[in-house]
Amino acid sequence: MPALSAVFLGVNHSGPTTLITAGFSPKENGCAGVGRDIHDCPTNSVYFADTGFHKDFRDGHNQPYHVWGYIANSSSSNLYGSFGGVLIGVAGNYFHEGVQGVIRYPENGWGTSWEDYTLSYKGMFIGVMVSTDMIPPAELGSFVLQFLGPDGSGSNGFTGFYQNIFGSLPGSPE
Repeated sequence: MPALSAVFLGVNHSGPTTLITAGFSPKENGCAGVGRDIHDCPTNSVYFADTGFHKDFRDGHNQPYHVWGYIANSSSSNLYGSFGGVLIGVAGNYFHEGVQGVIRYPENGWGTSWEDYTLSYKGMFIGVMVSTDMIPPAELGSFVLQFLGPDGSGSNGFTGFYQNIFGSLPGSPE
């Protein structure tokens, strides 16, 4: 898990403080995560977007980077660490997508969307399943594709629900 975090997030870390570690890494490390988009890494001309994800999770931004933080944050070698990671993940998700998106900070609200909000919860669920050995390491890639991919269950209607109740966030697709 730490090695995959190094690829996707640019930090060799996994567990309850992954989001904090990645979020507070020096700005120059922002380009360390593979496929970071040009908003975060202006030197990248090729970057991940949301291709291959269920329509409920597609907002035009780097969804592999986004979801991996939550998968890694809630995966731990023990259930207590996993639970702590979920608590931190829920708080981080609420602040980033909810508070920053709803208040619409001029710069910090960029990239916030209900697609990200619901994708984060699915990522935390995957992380807990990794922690409890419900997903063996050899099956993680296939599971992520089935669970988050175009033919998966998506957000089970929650992306549209939030959109209808609260309106668009700055990073939501037009």
